[in-house]
Amino acid sequence: MSENNNEWKCPKCGVMNSYGNFCGECGEPKVIAASFAPKPAAAAAPEPSPAPVPAPVAAPAPSQPSGNNPSANKETPEDKKAAEKLCIISLICMYAGPAVFGAMFYGLESLGESLGSEVVQYLALIPGILYCASWVAAIVLMIMARVKYPKNTFAKVLMWIYIGQAILSVIAVILFVILCAASVSYCVNSGW
Repeated sequence: MSENNNEWKCPKCGVMNSYGNFCGECGEPKVIAASFAPKPAAAAAPEPSPAPVPAPVAAPAPSQPSGNNPSANKETPEDKKAAEKLCIISLICMYAGPAVFGAMFYGLESLGESLGSEVVQYLALIPGILYCASWVAAIVLMIMARVKYPKNTFAKVLMWIYIGQAILSVIAVILFVILCAASVSYCVNSGW
C-alpha cells in the first residue's frame, strides 16, 4: 500500500483514506485482511488516480405560486365553473333535497296511517333516510369545493352560510329544551 500503515484504499470508490474505518467519500467500511502478517512488497504498477467526482447539480425548484405573483393566486375560469357546479349541487342538496324528501316522507306516512298499512309506513323511512343523507352530501360537497378550490368566493360564502345555519340550529335546540323545561315546570307547579 503506502508507507503509512493507517492508509487504505476504498474498494468501492478507490479513494485513499488515512484515518478511520470508513471511507470519507462514499462511506464504505474498511476491508480488514484475514491475516495480520505483513504482505510482501511487490512491484506494483502505479495505481490510477480516481476520476474527479462532479459536484452534484441541484434540481431546479418546482414553480410554486408566490405571494408576489398576483396571477398565481387567481383561479382559472375552468376552476371557477367547477367550483360553482359543486356549490350549486351542494345548495340543492341542502335545501331542495330535504324539502322533496320531507314531503315524500310525510305523504307516505299519512298514506300509511289512512290505509292502516304498516308496510307503507316503513317505506316512509326511505325518504327520511334520504332527507338526512342530502344534508350530509351538501356538507361534503361544500368541503370538496373548499379544498379543491380554496380561492373560490362562492365556496367561502357557502361555508359561512352552513356554519351560521349550524350555530342557529344549536341555539334553536337549546331554546326548545329550555321551553320544554319551563312548560313541564309550569305544569308541575300548577297541579296538573
